[in-house]
Amino acid sequence: MKNFQARMEDRLRVFSNYLDYSIYKTRGLFSKKLDLSNVKNILVIELKKIGDILVATPTLRALKNNFPQASIDVVVSPGMEEVLYENKNLSKVFSWDRDKIRENYLSYLEQIKDKYDLAVILHNGTYEVSKLLKEANIPYRMGCTRVGFREPKGYFLTKQLLPDRNLKHKIEDNLDVLKLININNIKDKSPEAHASKKAEIAVKSILKKNKISDKDFIIVLHTVSWTHPTWFKERFAELADKLIKKYKAKIIFVGTEKEKQFNEEIISQMKNKSLNFAGKTSIQELFALIKVANLVVGIDSASTNIAAAFKTPVVALFGAGDKTIWHPYSENSISIQKNEVCTACMKSECKYKNERNLECMNAITVEEVLSAVEKLVK
Repeated sequence: MKNFQARMEDRLRVFSNYLDYSIYKTRGLFSKKLDLSNVKNILVIELKKIGDILVATPTLRALKNNFPQASIDVVVSPGMEEVLYENKNLSKVFSWDRDKIRENYLSYLEQIKDKYDLAVILHNGTYEVSKLLKEANIPYRMGCTRVGFREPKGYFLTKQLLPDRNLKHKIEDNLDVLKLININNIKDKSPEAHASKKAEIAVKSILKKNKISDKDFIIVLHTVSWTHPTWFKERFAELADKLIKKYKAKIIFVGTEKEKQFNEEIISQMKNKSLNFAGKTSIQELFALIKVANLVVGIDSASTNIAAAFKTPVVALFGAGDKTIWHPYSENSISIQKNEVCTACMKSECKYKNERNLECMNAITVEEVLSAVEKLVK
């Protein structure tokens, strides 16, 4: 019964997408044609987290390459400005609180009104965001989001992309939006990140205080994602001990302050010493640390995306998340996901409360992760 209900819900969702898109196309018959010859100011909106912003960087680069004369500004969530540090494709980065669009509507509107020719939404947007762009008198507004009466996130867009049912990496999803303005066949799809000199000096100092030099084999472990279930503490502990034994590695656990205790519980189960940097680094310092690391191992998280941007070898573990969409976009990476069990449900909690609980993560063994590491570490 549940499977039948799920199939029906999926079909209704697809039907609704196409219905909404048909409404958009009908409206488009009466809208003016795009004239992008005089675009001088572009606004890009990405109000999610570190990984989402990093996978947006190829789109920012493609925009700049196709509009070299244009000034490109990006709106991110508060605290995420550091992710785009020294991105040479941009003129300005500023922030909006996605949860307070209505509360700060007039203030945000004043920031952008009559200043931009083209706006690009690289997330699923909200009704308020797309309305803001229209009221700011931005003539060309585009993104990948549904339109119409069911979920009117894109009702105020002048160009809208029908969501693709075929799974693809988020980088390619973002680049698809640019096809709306005939930007195609992007060759360089690599994510981009930069670490400041200040952050690099700070990290070097922290490592030195912990008796770690640039000659040591540094492995960064990221153990927790707050959007999907994680791997097991005892397996992280076993993995860390075996990495120390095999590579004489210096293990550094990272994450936010919320992840500090989880890491401490892993460390308490280890036979060897390791460091817990969770909650102790800024975004830029995390960038600098991963830049100098020899390897990153973690679940689908910010750190695996940062590693891809710096081309640091990375092994990413996937359970509820989908590796097709979120694998580290780098040739120097291996993603592990066991498709023979329940996986890629995109849920924050496992629906099973019996022996199948977290079977997606349980199916990933320490030996598999070690084997992946061996393939990357020459």
